[in-house]
Amino acid sequence: MAAEPEAGAVAKPIGLPLAVMAGVVGSLVGSDPGPGRVLWMGRRCWPYPPSLVGRGGDRRLLERSVFVDPPTRDERLWAMDVALRSSAALVVVADGAGLTMAGSRRLQLAAEAGGTVGLLARPHNERGELSAAATRWLVSPGPVDGADPARPTWTVELLRRKGLRPIAEDARRWAVRLDDGTRLVSVDAHVSNRPAATTGPGRWSAQRSG
Repeated sequence: MAAEPEAGAVAKPIGLPLAVMAGVVGSLVGSDPGPGRVLWMGRRCWPYPPSLVGRGGDRRLLERSVFVDPPTRDERLWAMDVALRSSAALVVVADGAGLTMAGSRRLQLAAEAGGTVGLLARPHNERGELSAAATRWLVSPGPVDGADPARPTWTVELLRRKGLRPIAEDARRWAVRLDDGTRLVSVDAHVSNRPAATTGPGRWSAQRSG
């Protein structure tokens, strides 16, 4: 039976974790001189291309990016699997909404086989879904940065990591911001202690495969 197209004529951007993921990917690209590509899989995971240009006009992230838009969920899973197994990919950033446990296990094995980093964004209402991802993270709006109140920050919390014993809540939560559009840096501990938002559609979880 043919897979049905995903509902909605226009894909709504993922939002919160995409900026954080772009920062992680920017750091990986900056430390990797090779030709490995960055695949943005699923239209909701496509960043605004000019935002991938770093300080001083650094275009490495943009020039190594490939934007892929599989029309159905099944085709997106297949494309993610192929990309993660490919030696041509450095990182795969993908819309993981609706991913089953079996699907996440398939991607985890693909990432291990290809030695590729996989970052999957999932909506908050799927936080309780089982996953074979090596780590699971929660991204929320962060505290006000006293040095630059207008600059957005995010709170990134490690929810689970395979093989890691439970640790104190404060030890697995960080406040971060983008330094130059493509690189994440920590926000100083002395910034305003305004609590991060804990409800609403802006909260997404990010997972890493492999």
